[in-house]
Amino acid sequence: MTEFKNFQPECSTVLNRPSRFVYQKHILTGLKETALKKFSQIKTSVALNEIQIIKSIIEYDVVLTAPLHGFKGIDDYYSQCSTQSKLINIKTPTLLIHSSDDPFMTEQSIPRKKQLSSDIELRLSSRGGHVGFVSSNRSSVGYGYWLEESILAI
Repeated sequence: MTEFKNFQPECSTVLNRPSRFVYQKHILTGLKETALKKFSQIKTSVALNEIQIIKSIIEYDVVLTAPLHGFKGIDDYYSQCSTQSKLINIKTPTLLIHSSDDPFMTEQSIPRKKQLSSDIELRLSSRGGHVGFVSSNRSSVGYGYWLEESILAI
């Protein structure tokens, strides 16, 4: 297996915490199943059993994601794919919605005003999880969905 001693990708590190084990296991199971199904099409020196024993998303990214997509390594992959350094350069009006209680993120992942271009409006919700943004306000069909309501209100 590839070693990755010095790299600490924020979201992958969060998913590696025991309290997030269920999320990581679910995501990793799907990633590994897809990789195993497409193994014959993958141009890699990784052995089939190496994919089967991957235990974390960080390890998956080191072993498969970065090399399969032409990155020099895990640091190169995460730095090029991270959006944080690119937010300042956005020139199109953009709504960025983020939840403070996202189980995949940390407070450090929330962009600061100085990291955003003037064309970005950041809407920070105290609750909403990773993608749900289920509102406690009930609609006629059940719970309301803050995300959809926010987008439609624009």
